Amino acid sequence: MRDIAKQLDLSRNEKGVVIVRVQPYTAAEDVGLKKGDVIQEINKKKVRDLYDFNRITSSLREGDTALLFVNRGGNKFYITLKIYS
Repeated sequence: MRDIAKQLDLSRNEKGVVIVRVQPYTAAEDVGLKKGDVIQEINKKKVRDLYDFNRITSSLREGDTALLFVNRGGNKFYITLKIYS
């Protein structure tokens, strides 16, 4: 993880899930998510690792809107994403 954090210009203390690919023509692409973005929260719940990510997203249903806290190279922002199947 240290190598990835260094490549993404993140501090060693940052936690989250790194986006490795964004499929074209999806809601994720439409809202501007990019490869290398780090999702650190979903709906105000901390995402420290893939386990947290899977646990939180398993409760999302089609039509829900998720509030994501994203870290892009040290720039942090919120983004909303509509859930589609």
